[in-house]
Amino acid sequence: MYPRNLYKYPLRIDRNDIPCIIHCVLKKCGIMTNDGYINIRNYYKRVQSIHRNDPRILISDVGETCAQNINGMNLDHDVCKKAKVFNDCTQLYAVSYSDPDDLMM
Repeated sequence: MYPRNLYKYPLRIDRNDIPCIIHCVLKKCGIMTNDGYINIRNYYKRVQSIHRNDPRILISDVGETCAQNINGMNLDHDVCKKAKVFNDCTQLYAVSYSDPDDLMM
């Protein structure tokens, strides 16, 4: 997602940007819409494509359960928060963050 010729100019993001980055990824994959609707069918397609070569992984209904729980939460129509909560619940994409100030030491 980040052009190689720009590696010498590191992308600086803030910890607070992570939920919106997750929303952007989920939207790009067709899992979440602009208004925060979660497309469970596309979620399961993505999970199956990620794990298709690993027969030990069984796909459960965790995505649907997570989506139902999120729809019941009052997230003030914040699609970024909704995306972060959904991703944390399903553990679909691993997100790690290190503080740039810690790297300078």
